[in-house]
Amino acid sequence: MEISCLHADRIQFRGAYYLQITAGRTLSPVVHSHDFYEFIFVLSGECCHVFNHASQTCSCGTFFVLIPGDVHSFRSQKENTNDLALSVKAEEMKGFLTVFSLHDADLCRLFRLSPDLRNTLETLANQSLFDPCNTSAYKSIMGIAFTQIMQAQARFTRDMPADFEEVIGKINRIENAAEGVAAFARLAGYSHTQLWRLTKKYLGVSPAEYICNIRIRYAYDMIAYGDSPFQEIANEVGFSSFSHFIQLIRKYFGMSPSQIRREAHKTGSHPVIPIT
Repeated sequence: MEISCLHADRIQFRGAYYLQITAGRTLSPVVHSHDFYEFIFVLSGECCHVFNHASQTCSCGTFFVLIPGDVHSFRSQKENTNDLALSVKAEEMKGFLTVFSLHDADLCRLFRLSPDLRNTLETLANQSLFDPCNTSAYKSIMGIAFTQIMQAQARFTRDMPADFEEVIGKINRIENAAEGVAAFARLAGYSHTQLWRLTKKYLGVSPAEYICNIRIRYAYDMIAYGDSPFQEIANEVGFSSFSHFIQLIRKYFGMSPSQIRREAHKTGSHPVIPIT
């Protein structure tokens, strides 16, 4: 079977995003893949989705993520099925994945959305269709998706020792994260070797990487929502080197701090990245 591939440069993306609401129209039966990511939310109705040659029945409230190279199509759908599909360029997704310590394999799962979240998504989608340049709406949709993914990830680590889980809660406070790995070890009461072992086992990253991700999440929030000088933000979240801070922001989000703030203020609202 010949499989077509949709390329981002052939689709009318708005910056890094392309949004569709099907509103009852026929879903594509063509077997295809993408070179971009796609978030698909079933807002109403039901459809049969064929994903990497396996059939899935996706009813109202189903949410799933497609990564580059996934092969999929829609085999059937019920009347009045309404899907929201947000396509995201690969370079845009890289920053989100990195800051949440996720990998592609973490995204290939089905999720369930509450009615309230479905209503919120539909409202955001309608706002974006009314104003196609509303980047904040696109990022808010991604924020909802990543919140669901992170909640699912948390369920997979329920065997985490209670004392270590308590330490994780403490180190996620910015005053502790800003102090660095020394605070992590002090709060845990572990040796650096034991801390490294537990962090790798339950969080999938080293203590230093985990601390860095917390700092970057807080920094993004301060950049997008606030008006403090960037040097001041770097110091507040614990980066002694301003140049290193700028390099990390560019690496994680593909934009400089000034570009993030300019984009966030463009429509008078702000992109959403939840602090988890």
